[in-house]
Amino acid sequence: MHAPSLRHTRGFSWLRAVGLLCCAFPLGILLMFAAGESAEGIPGAFGHLVQAAPLLLLMVVAWWRPLVGGALIVVAAIALAVLYTGSVGDPQMTVYGYLFAPAILGGLLLMAAGRIEAVRE
Repeated sequence: MHAPSLRHTRGFSWLRAVGLLCCAFPLGILLMFAAGESAEGIPGAFGHLVQAAPLLLLMVVAWWRPLVGGALIVVAAIALAVLYTGSVGDPQMTVYGYLFAPAILGGLLLMAAGRIEAVRE
C-alpha cells in the first residue's frame, strides 16, 4: 500500500480545512519565535524549529487521515499543556493558551471531519 496523495483524499472537507488552519496558528507562532531568535544565534531558532516540526508532521498525517491525525494532535497538545502550564497566575499561561488551545480545537475539528468521511464511505 502506498502513501495517499492529494488525489486519494476523499474530497474537500470544510472541517478538515478549518482544523488545519487552527493547527497552523500555533505553528506560525513557533516559526515567528524562531525567526525572532535567529538574530541571537542558531540555538534559539533551532529550539523553536524542533518544537514546530512534530506539529507540522502531525498536520501532514491529519491531511491524509484526519481522524487519526486529529486524535494525535489533541493528545499531544493536551500532554504538552499539562507539562508546560504552571500555576494559574503564571504570566506565560497566555502564551501557552495561544499555542495549545488552537491545536486542541483543530484536532477536534479534524477528528470530526474524519468521522464524517468514515460515515460517508
